[in-house]
Amino acid sequence: MTGFLIDGENTSDQPLTDVEAVLIPDRNAGNLELALRLNDHSTDEPLRTIPSGAQFSLGYTLSNYLTGSSNSFVEKCGGVIFTFHYTHAGVPKAVIWYLSPSRLRTELRKAGALASLD
Repeated sequence: MTGFLIDGENTSDQPLTDVEAVLIPDRNAGNLELALRLNDHSTDEPLRTIPSGAQFSLGYTLSNYLTGSSNSFVEKCGGVIFTFHYTHAGVPKAVIWYLSPSRLRTELRKAGALASLD
């Protein structure tokens, strides 16, 4: 395991602005800020806006300390809180999910199985 990648699409008729996404492990790693990338946009500039209808990804490459198997990551970090903050039509909004260690381990196994199909 070398990082996280979460794909999404803005299905609204308005852009999402002030986008920030973070993984907060239960222990040891500090906050892991996810970088926003638009699928049809190639720039190294930090992005904070997702246009209407755009496909995007939120990604983070793990430090050497955290790389290894998904079990190793869960042992070092425990569960994680995923936070996704944005503004839609002038209204600040947030999505917050907690993935317990067992749920995180399950999701990482699923992602690993999907990656091996590529």
